[in-house]
Amino acid sequence: QVDLFLVEAVSLSHLQKVVIGHDGEGYGAGMYLKMVTVKESQDSDKEWVFPLWNWLDTHLGLCETVCEIAAVGRRLTSSPKLLEINMKSSGIWIMDITGSDLNNEEDPIYLSFIFYGNLSCKKLPLEVTGKAIQIKDELADIGSIYKVQVTGPHSKLKQSWHLDLLHMKHTGTKEEMYLAFDCWFNPNEDKCVELPALYADQEPLPVVEYAVHLHTGDLKKADATGEAYLCIQGEKSDSGKRWLNSRNSLITFARGQVDVFKIKAVHLGKLNQVLVGFKSIKKDEWFLEKIVIKEVLYPFSAHVFVHNDWINKHSKKDFVEVAIPLKEKSVTSLLTKNFDTKSRGRWQTWVHCTQVPEDVPDIQVVVFGRRGKSPAQKVQNLNDNPFLLTVGDIGDVTKVSFVLSGPCLGRGIKLHKLQLKDLDTKQELGFHTEARCLFGEDGSETVTELATVRPDKPPLREVLYLITVHTGVLPASGTDADVFITVFGEQGDSCKRRLRHSNFERGQVCTSEMRAVDLGQLSKVLVEHHDVGYGAGWYLDQIVIHESGKPDGQYAFLCQQWLDSGVGDAQTERMLK
Repeated sequence: QVDLFLVEAVSLSHLQKVVIGHDGEGYGAGMYLKMVTVKESQDSDKEWVFPLWNWLDTHLGLCETVCEIAAVGRRLTSSPKLLEINMKSSGIWIMDITGSDLNNEEDPIYLSFIFYGNLSCKKLPLEVTGKAIQIKDELADIGSIYKVQVTGPHSKLKQSWHLDLLHMKHTGTKEEMYLAFDCWFNPNEDKCVELPALYADQEPLPVVEYAVHLHTGDLKKADATGEAYLCIQGEKSDSGKRWLNSRNSLITFARGQVDVFKIKAVHLGKLNQVLVGFKSIKKDEWFLEKIVIKEVLYPFSAHVFVHNDWINKHSKKDFVEVAIPLKEKSVTSLLTKNFDTKSRGRWQTWVHCTQVPEDVPDIQVVVFGRRGKSPAQKVQNLNDNPFLLTVGDIGDVTKVSFVLSGPCLGRGIKLHKLQLKDLDTKQELGFHTEARCLFGEDGSETVTELATVRPDKPPLREVLYLITVHTGVLPASGTDADVFITVFGEQGDSCKRRLRHSNFERGQVCTSEMRAVDLGQLSKVLVEHHDVGYGAGWYLDQIVIHESGKPDGQYAFLCQQWLDSGVGDAQTERMLK
């Protein structure tokens, strides 16, 4: 889907970057963003292109919800009408290259522009003598251009030079593109940069950062010092020669060491081999075990190129170049973030409510996790001021329960916000609070639960349980006491709930509703009352629980005992399984 937004601003002229982000709240909040395009007005025939091809997600890809995207250039918003007719007609590409100023006293800068097409590629040498240079070429027989590579400098520089922009326009097809290289060429440095071609109505190829891991063998005299370069080859093209050392220094590959280099290139497609060039001043012999190239573009993949041999051994050549074919490839569909810092179970908590009674009720909070639950702790305030919850080692948080300790309220408390932030890992958890009232609209409930909402996992669903209570038929079996129930399942418990029914008479069957975050398979029920004296005793036959709309999946908990302080064992609470 493409979403369009209008933004009014003073003219920004040449656009360089955009910053985009989202609040990261809610399941599925993460987004996979291909690119952002910006044009100066709805009628403009050109637009700036900012490609990302990555996740904006706390757990995937960049593991960030905000990122900065640099412009790769500008393109036409629609293809020229005569493009298909003139595609095979004669014409030339007029290319205007602009960069930083160059003093007249300085020597020219020599660069190479390599144009890759779907049929072939062509290298054009360029002599930079000023701020703007124009070259013309047919670029014949290379097919449709899909990327442009710039290498150099091929001569000694006295000062740095900045390449700003390459503007290309074809006289026959009227195709036009602006490639914003925005790149410095520095003294004593061999540079190789590339950008995708930008066509109207076509997605540009992504620029990928390849992480290259060079593994030197753990053998005697395996290390070496010298000059080295790499060229990654894929099904689409190659990365060009990328030097691993600068011109005035050498690189050392130590025994048993892994050296990591970052190479940015237009997506090469499926990688098939790596060219490694090495030259040692001291005639060192380098034992290269393998090369692992990790591609951080989704889907995230790792390519292994195994050499397990010496480079430069017995070679009479000045520079030795070896081609290492692909050995194996692994793909991970989701590269998820691991929180390196261990959580100590300390959560900064924000609760924002309105319609709070003047006499603020005593509210406790219980936090449930995959491995247990926290002790009940007092909610310090309801006005969005942070307070600390210490929950212990309960694993991933699954839900939060608010428990009313005192008498029922006259009306519910409107909940606007519940947010938790781990003080150690900085992980943040959100909760759906839309149209939620703590303890029900009328304030008659004793517990309200909210499932944790995280970007990488769906929240546990809310379930309406129907609880059917069967009072016995023995004389005086009924009770006038308030009856409470706690339901236990494989995913926690419901906390202590008051059954919303006026009384439980002899032989009567009463049904109450209980909303709770899904408890999974139910295992046991704690039923209790705390009244003593005449009329308080109660003979409970059984409790049957099932999920609303699913009468077939019933759980029966037999009791057939008294809950009476004056009968039998005098217990007023029973654990039923």
